Amino acid sequence: MRSIRLANDAEYEINRCGAADGVLWIGFPPGELTIAQAAQVFSDTQATAVIASFFDGGADRVYEGYTELVVVQTEYEGGTLIALRRG
Repeated sequence: MRSIRLANDAEYEINRCGAADGVLWIGFPPGELTIAQAAQVFSDTQATAVIASFFDGGADRVYEGYTELVVVQTEYEGGTLIALRRG
């Protein structure tokens, strides 16, 4: 199982997480976060200042400084996809 932990210790199940060209993309499975919930959670710049990604319980990667929410949308699989830019 994959998950992320925000700087405020909130944890969410994810199905993808990765950064490219200064943008961090995080995909959530259906039922984890609605678009409205994701917009509220990831608009909090203090919470998103540090995002740790975990795979099967072990730390995978830590992303720092991705604080500007630029995309929130529903994926074709019914989950929610967000993108954060370094702020």
